[in-house]
Amino acid sequence: MSLHDKLAQKAFAMGKRSSDFSDAAKKHADATWITLIFSGVVWYFLGWLWALIPAAICVYTTFQSISATLISARLESLVSSPQASKVDFLQIVQTYAKTMETATPVPGTVADTKELPYSKLDIKNAIIKALLSTDDPQTKEHLKVGYVMLSDWQEGVGETNQGIDTTSLDMSLDAVSLAQSVLEQSNGSNKWLAMARNEQDVLKRELEELGLWK
Repeated sequence: MSLHDKLAQKAFAMGKRSSDFSDAAKKHADATWITLIFSGVVWYFLGWLWALIPAAICVYTTFQSISATLISARLESLVSSPQASKVDFLQIVQTYAKTMETATPVPGTVADTKELPYSKLDIKNAIIKALLSTDDPQTKEHLKVGYVMLSDWQEGVGETNQGIDTTSLDMSLDAVSLAQSVLEQSNGSNKWLAMARNEQDVLKRELEELGLWK
Protein backbone atom coordinates (compact mmCIF):
# COMPACT_ATOMS: atom_id res chain seq x y z
CA MET A 1 0.00 0.00 0.00
CA SER A 2 1.40 3.38 -1.02
CA LEU A 3 1.80 6.37 1.29
CA HIS A 4 -1.17 8.15 -0.29
CA ASP A 5 -3.35 5.06 0.11
CA LYS A 6 -2.52 5.01 3.83
CA LEU A 7 -3.16 8.75 4.18
CA ALA A 8 -6.48 8.39 2.36
CA GLN A 9 -7.62 5.56 4.62
CA LYS A 10 -6.57 7.52 7.70
CA ALA A 11 -8.48 10.55 6.43
CA PHE A 12 -11.49 8.34 5.71
CA ALA A 13 -11.41 6.97 9.26
CA MET A 14 -11.34 10.57 10.54
CA GLY A 15 -14.45 11.44 8.52
CA LYS A 16 -12.71 13.54 5.88
CA ARG A 17 -14.23 13.85 2.42
CA SER A 18 -12.74 13.87 -1.07
CA SER A 19 -13.93 17.46 -1.53
CA ASP A 20 -11.84 18.57 1.49
CA PHE A 21 -8.67 17.53 -0.30
CA SER A 22 -9.87 18.84 -3.67
CA ASP A 23 -10.29 22.27 -2.11
CA ALA A 24 -6.85 22.00 -0.49
CA ALA A 25 -5.32 20.99 -3.82
CA LYS A 26 -6.84 24.07 -5.50
CA LYS A 27 -5.53 26.38 -2.77
CA HIS A 28 -2.03 24.92 -3.09
CA ALA A 29 -2.22 25.21 -6.88
CA ASP A 30 -3.20 28.90 -6.59
CA ALA A 31 -0.32 29.44 -4.16
CA THR A 32 2.03 27.78 -6.65
CA TRP A 33 1.13 30.24 -9.40
CA ILE A 34 1.53 33.21 -7.07
CA THR A 35 4.93 32.12 -5.79
CA LEU A 36 6.04 31.26 -9.34
CA ILE A 37 5.21 34.78 -10.51
CA PHE A 38 6.83 36.26 -7.42
CA SER A 39 9.93 34.15 -8.01
CA GLY A 40 10.20 35.54 -11.54
CA VAL A 41 9.91 39.12 -10.27
CA VAL A 42 12.58 38.55 -7.61
CA TRP A 43 14.90 36.95 -10.17
CA TYR A 44 14.46 39.90 -12.54
CA PHE A 45 15.21 42.60 -9.97
CA LEU A 46 17.48 40.87 -7.41
CA GLY A 47 19.03 37.91 -9.24
CA TRP A 48 18.64 34.15 -9.20
CA LEU A 49 20.11 33.65 -5.71
CA TRP A 50 17.30 35.59 -4.03
CA ALA A 51 14.78 33.93 -6.30
CA LEU A 52 15.67 30.55 -4.83
CA ILE A 53 13.58 31.25 -1.71
CA PRO A 54 10.21 31.77 -3.44
CA ALA A 55 11.17 29.03 -5.93
CA ALA A 56 11.56 26.57 -3.04
CA ILE A 57 8.14 27.60 -1.71
CA CYS A 58 6.75 27.07 -5.22
CA VAL A 59 8.12 23.52 -5.32
CA TYR A 60 6.65 22.83 -1.87
CA THR A 61 3.15 24.08 -2.77
CA THR A 62 3.28 22.09 -6.02
CA PHE A 63 4.06 18.94 -4.08
CA GLN A 64 1.25 19.68 -1.61
CA SER A 65 -1.22 20.24 -4.45
CA ILE A 66 -0.30 16.97 -6.16
CA SER A 67 -0.42 15.08 -2.86
CA ALA A 68 -3.85 16.49 -1.96
CA THR A 69 -5.14 15.57 -5.43
CA LEU A 70 -3.91 11.98 -5.09
CA ILE A 71 -5.49 11.62 -1.64
CA SER A 72 -8.75 13.10 -2.96
CA ALA A 73 -8.82 10.51 -5.75
CA ARG A 74 -8.16 7.66 -3.33
CA LEU A 75 -10.85 8.89 -0.94
CA GLU A 76 -13.25 8.90 -3.85
CA SER A 77 -12.33 5.27 -4.59
CA LEU A 78 -13.03 4.35 -0.96
CA VAL A 79 -16.58 5.53 -1.43
CA SER A 80 -17.06 4.02 -4.89
CA SER A 81 -14.28 1.76 -6.17
CA PRO A 82 -14.81 -0.03 -9.52
CA GLN A 83 -16.32 -3.03 -7.77
CA ALA A 84 -17.51 -1.50 -4.51
CA SER A 85 -19.68 0.93 -6.49
CA LYS A 86 -21.70 -2.03 -7.75
CA VAL A 87 -21.70 -4.13 -4.61
CA ASP A 88 -22.50 -2.92 -1.13
CA PHE A 89 -19.46 -3.05 1.17
CA LEU A 90 -21.29 -5.36 3.57
CA GLN A 91 -21.82 -7.84 0.75
CA ILE A 92 -18.09 -7.72 0.00
CA VAL A 93 -17.33 -8.47 3.65
CA GLN A 94 -19.88 -11.29 3.76
CA THR A 95 -18.58 -12.86 0.55
CA TYR A 96 -15.01 -12.66 1.83
CA ALA A 97 -16.14 -14.23 5.13
CA LYS A 98 -17.56 -17.19 3.20
CA THR A 99 -14.25 -17.53 1.36
CA MET A 100 -12.47 -17.62 4.72
CA GLU A 101 -14.82 -20.37 5.88
CA THR A 102 -14.49 -22.57 2.80
CA ALA A 103 -11.23 -21.71 1.05
CA THR A 104 -8.78 -20.29 3.59
CA PRO A 105 -5.27 -21.63 2.86
CA VAL A 106 -4.21 -24.40 5.22
CA PRO A 107 -2.04 -22.98 8.05
CA GLY A 108 1.53 -22.81 6.79
CA THR A 109 0.51 -22.26 3.16
CA VAL A 110 -0.17 -19.26 0.92
CA ALA A 111 -2.75 -19.02 -1.88
CA ASP A 112 -2.96 -16.80 -4.96
CA THR A 113 -4.93 -13.54 -4.73
CA LYS A 114 -6.96 -14.75 -7.72
CA GLU A 115 -8.71 -17.06 -5.26
CA LEU A 116 -10.22 -14.04 -3.48
CA PRO A 117 -13.74 -12.96 -4.51
CA TYR A 118 -12.63 -9.32 -4.87
CA SER A 119 -9.33 -7.46 -5.06
CA LYS A 120 -7.44 -7.04 -1.79
CA LEU A 121 -7.95 -3.27 -1.96
CA ASP A 122 -11.73 -3.62 -2.30
CA ILE A 123 -11.86 -6.09 0.60
CA LYS A 124 -9.65 -3.88 2.79
CA ASN A 125 -11.77 -0.82 2.07
CA ALA A 126 -14.97 -2.75 2.77
CA ILE A 127 -13.62 -4.07 6.09
CA ILE A 128 -12.56 -0.57 7.14
CA LYS A 129 -16.05 0.73 6.36
CA ALA A 130 -17.55 -2.16 8.33
CA LEU A 131 -15.26 -1.47 11.30
CA LEU A 132 -16.32 2.17 11.30
CA SER A 133 -20.02 1.28 11.10
CA THR A 134 -20.24 -1.13 14.06
CA ASP A 135 -19.83 -0.78 17.82
CA ASP A 136 -20.02 -4.50 18.56
CA PRO A 137 -16.65 -5.62 20.04
CA GLN A 138 -16.95 -9.21 18.78
CA THR A 139 -17.78 -8.10 15.25
CA LYS A 140 -14.82 -5.71 15.30
CA GLU A 141 -12.48 -8.53 16.36
CA HIS A 142 -13.72 -10.78 13.56
CA LEU A 143 -13.28 -7.97 11.03
CA LYS A 144 -9.74 -7.23 12.22
CA VAL A 145 -8.81 -10.91 11.99
CA GLY A 146 -10.21 -11.00 8.46
CA TYR A 147 -8.20 -7.91 7.54
CA VAL A 148 -4.91 -9.38 8.78
CA MET A 149 -5.64 -12.79 7.24
CA LEU A 150 -5.55 -11.20 3.78
CA SER A 151 -1.81 -11.81 4.03
CA ASP A 152 -2.55 -15.51 3.37
CA TRP A 153 -3.24 -14.60 -0.26
CA GLN A 154 -0.31 -13.33 -2.32
CA GLU A 155 -0.10 -12.23 -5.93
CA GLY A 156 1.69 -14.59 -8.31
CA VAL A 157 1.51 -17.78 -6.22
CA GLY A 158 -0.19 -19.71 -9.00
CA GLU A 159 -2.81 -22.45 -9.02
CA THR A 160 -1.05 -24.52 -6.35
CA ASN A 161 -0.78 -23.18 -2.80
CA GLN A 162 2.76 -22.72 -1.57
CA GLY A 163 4.08 -23.71 1.86
CA ILE A 164 3.95 -26.73 4.13
CA ASP A 165 0.55 -28.42 4.21
CA THR A 166 0.81 -30.41 7.43
CA THR A 167 -2.58 -32.02 6.80
CA SER A 168 -1.16 -33.87 3.79
CA LEU A 169 1.78 -35.39 5.68
CA ASP A 170 1.75 -39.13 6.25
CA MET A 171 2.30 -39.30 10.01
CA SER A 172 2.88 -43.06 9.78
CA LEU A 173 6.25 -42.47 8.11
CA ASP A 174 9.46 -42.82 10.05
CA ALA A 175 11.19 -39.65 11.25
CA VAL A 176 13.66 -39.48 8.34
CA SER A 177 10.98 -39.97 5.68
CA LEU A 178 8.69 -37.45 7.38
CA ALA A 179 11.49 -34.88 7.52
CA GLN A 180 12.21 -35.48 3.82
CA SER A 181 8.55 -34.94 2.99
CA VAL A 182 8.56 -31.61 4.86
CA LEU A 183 11.72 -30.52 3.03
CA GLU A 184 10.16 -31.37 -0.34
CA GLN A 185 7.08 -29.27 0.45
CA SER A 186 9.09 -26.35 1.77
CA ASN A 187 11.33 -26.19 -1.30
CA GLY A 188 10.81 -22.78 -2.92
CA SER A 189 7.98 -21.81 -0.59
CA ASN A 190 10.01 -19.88 1.97
CA LYS A 191 9.73 -16.63 0.02
CA TRP A 192 5.92 -16.84 -0.05
CA LEU A 193 5.70 -17.54 3.66
CA ALA A 194 8.09 -14.64 4.34
CA MET A 195 5.97 -12.33 2.16
CA ALA A 196 2.84 -13.39 4.04
CA ARG A 197 4.44 -12.77 7.44
CA ASN A 198 5.74 -9.36 6.35
CA GLU A 199 2.35 -8.30 4.99
CA GLN A 200 0.66 -9.48 8.16
CA ASP A 201 2.75 -6.95 10.11
CA VAL A 202 1.96 -4.27 7.53
CA LEU A 203 -1.78 -4.94 7.76
CA LYS A 204 -1.67 -4.67 11.55
CA ARG A 205 0.19 -1.35 11.33
CA GLU A 206 -2.39 -0.04 8.86
CA LEU A 207 -5.19 -0.71 11.33
CA GLU A 208 -3.11 0.80 14.16
CA GLU A 209 -2.52 3.98 12.12
CA LEU A 210 -6.27 4.21 11.50
CA GLY A 211 -6.93 3.77 15.21
CA LEU A 212 -8.79 0.51 14.53
CA TRP A 213 -6.38 -1.93 16.17
CA LYS A 214 -6.36 -2.19 19.95
